[in-house]
Amino acid sequence: MIQTQILQLNPPYTILVCGEDVGRHIATLIVTEEKRKEDGSYGIETHSHAIVTYRPMEDGEYWSASEGVVWDKAELYQCHVVGRDGKKSIPFHRLLYFARIFSSWHDSEDFEMFIQRYRFLKEQLQARIKRYGITVDNPPEDGKIGVKLYAIPVRNLPGESMICNFWNEGFSFKALIRPKMEDTANELLAEVRGYQQLILGSTKVRFVFTSDHPNLQYLCDTLNKEQGISE
Repeated sequence: MIQTQILQLNPPYTILVCGEDVGRHIATLIVTEEKRKEDGSYGIETHSHAIVTYRPMEDGEYWSASEGVVWDKAELYQCHVVGRDGKKSIPFHRLLYFARIFSSWHDSEDFEMFIQRYRFLKEQLQARIKRYGITVDNPPEDGKIGVKLYAIPVRNLPGESMICNFWNEGFSFKALIRPKMEDTANELLAEVRGYQQLILGSTKVRFVFTSDHPNLQYLCDTLNKEQGISE
């Protein structure tokens, strides 16, 4: 048997993001289903879905009349919090975090396809977050971002290995290890330039590469040297 109930929330409401959607979380739909275990003992399974409104609080900004929309395709734990009503701004790297987690870099696509989708989602989310009175701080005009590289086997290419980082403030790097390490470095440098130009909007931001793997030290030194990083 399935039972549902609605948990009404009180202001100030939380602003949630899930995929391309940004909404004001006004209530939660709780779905409870009775499920017997294999041994016949009693058990339940619960699911929580956000109920949101897309209408800004200001009466003069009716860009959408949607009220009480259930995000039924995602559970509440899959949503991320932008802030509460009254929050003025969020850091730029927080916007990148939202855009990155919902624009996964698939194994079958190249970097250009991924970064175009990533850029589109970043701009979409920034515009939609702004509708709730929350601005995004400007990206850094200069500075350094640390990236730690690892070498991992490629699942569908026996004997091949890939350079990658597991997570870094919204930036993913990956490239096959080529016979000439300079070719691997050039592929990663192309990704650096893509992030600088299309995501950060500044070529002054540099990515400082490090690794605990001794065989990757030359690669890291090459990547850093090409960006003018000496230390």
